[in-house]
Amino acid sequence: MDANTPGITYLLHFSESYYHARHYLGWTNDLAKRLREHMNGNRDKCVLTHVIKENGIEHTLVRTWRGPLSTEKTLKKKKNNRLLCPVCNPKVKDYECELP
Repeated sequence: MDANTPGITYLLHFSESYYHARHYLGWTNDLAKRLREHMNGNRDKCVLTHVIKENGIEHTLVRTWRGPLSTEKTLKKKKNNRLLCPVCNPKVKDYECELP
């Protein structure tokens, strides 16, 4: 898979912080499958969502962006998930969000 492979970048919002983490930003070409992996707390697929599940913290899909893997990389470099999150930042109004 290269940086131009089409897919979806997604943002998960945690119901409470786990140390410094309040969000998870990821990319996939199969959103439904990836969300199931997060919901199941599969440690091999995502250590962070595994740990938050073990600690009773819930997470919600709050935002998606269509685009290649490079979209995720660009957003991660900005290190501003809180500003991208419509739950944390009410100024974020127009966002694409697909539920599988």
